[in-house]
Amino acid sequence: MFGSLASGLAASLIFRRRPPAPKKRRGISGSLLGLTLTAARPLAKIWLAGQLKHWAAGASSIKRPSPSALNIPPNPPHVEPPGPGPR
Repeated sequence: MFGSLASGLAASLIFRRRPPAPKKRRGISGSLLGLTLTAARPLAKIWLAGQLKHWAAGASSIKRPSPSALNIPPNPPHVEPPGPGPR
């Protein structure tokens, strides 16, 4: 019984809580700045997510020119070469 009491006392002496720091009083400008930054954070996250989506969509699709842009004629129909015929 006394062992647990002694270990509890030793733990309370070792792990003492620090006294809370005194709160600093902010003026009206500090409060407005804090509120502005708090309100702007979700908007910034939404904007950044949209920019990343836009960038990822552009980076994932490789832009290749179409055959018509390169003036490549379409494949001609397959024509058998002249020859002796079926065997």
